[in-house]
Amino acid sequence: MTHDPFEIAYDLFPASEIPFLERAKSIARRTRPYEGLKILQNIPVTMEALHKTHALLLGGADLTITCPSFMDPKPEALSVLDAAEVKIAAPDDLPTEVDIVLDCAGELLRRVSPKLGAVELTGTGTNLYAAADDLSYPVISVDQSRVKVLEALFGTGDAFQRAFSTLTGERLQDNSILLFGYGKVGQGIAYALRPHNCRVAVVDPSPDALQLASRHGHVAIPADDITAVEDAAASAFVVVTATGRPGIISERYAAAPFLKAGYRANMGGEDEFGPDFDVDTVLVDKKPINFAITHPTRIRFLDPLFFAHNLGIDLLRQFDIKPGLHAFPGFMAEQILAEWESLFQVDVNAVLQRQG
Repeated sequence: MTHDPFEIAYDLFPASEIPFLERAKSIARRTRPYEGLKILQNIPVTMEALHKTHALLLGGADLTITCPSFMDPKPEALSVLDAAEVKIAAPDDLPTEVDIVLDCAGELLRRVSPKLGAVELTGTGTNLYAAADDLSYPVISVDQSRVKVLEALFGTGDAFQRAFSTLTGERLQDNSILLFGYGKVGQGIAYALRPHNCRVAVVDPSPDALQLASRHGHVAIPADDITAVEDAAASAFVVVTATGRPGIISERYAAAPFLKAGYRANMGGEDEFGPDFDVDTVLVDKKPINFAITHPTRIRFLDPLFFAHNLGIDLLRQFDIKPGLHAFPGFMAEQILAEWESLFQVDVNAVLQRQG
């Protein structure tokens, strides 16, 4: 196998933007830590993700790649993988014997049973693994760590506003946004909307989340206040879902008020609008809109997240972790976050506080 095709990805992103994966690749070249390990990786196939993939290959992994159902693989990334002779599996032809699964949106749950365990990247997938009370292997959730704040607060919100403008040709400036979910992704979207002077209303079932949204200057609407939610939907310029819960809108509310909104956009890993909405009534056929653009999330925000996702392999191999869901270790997440803040001169806590 030749790794030369990955030079295309190197040319796109300077090393200064991916300090963690650069380190991981350097160590992988020297130590070959994944030699012979059968790994199935299910993450968006993008040019950004090639750096993460390359680190696994340099480390000797017997690697198979598949792509989540919520997006099409980026053709330019597929070309690199094909040229490097990386195994690419169709969703209906996954390998049956796998040591470790690197998952996204929980799509490999019930489809592959890894010998050593899985590492999950997203909140959607974390919810699915948490609900599976018969797991026979350990699952480490990177989403349940502070590392995810970087992607969610800075990356995903920025990607939302870039994707919306690219897909619609419309400006968000001075418009009303109805946002479902005020977790990490929801907060990131609201943060990215601040420069646009948007009027943001947040719907969430959690009193704590609503209180936080109110402190940040947004209108807070309890999820069980059906009338208030539907009235807000009918008058919104954009309705955005970021709950991590599939079908949540169809499950709780009438579709008609939502169809009066100017646009409907999903930012979850699964269809959060549900069966009451035809695919042509939601942007990008109800798939997450950020993955419809060439560079969904800027790589400096993905770099520490991808690094942590790969680190999950070492945790599963080196420690006796019981079956079930486990958060990525907090002390490791804080070390990664602190180093990222130092490298890019950003105080994440200060940014969070400034939201209010």
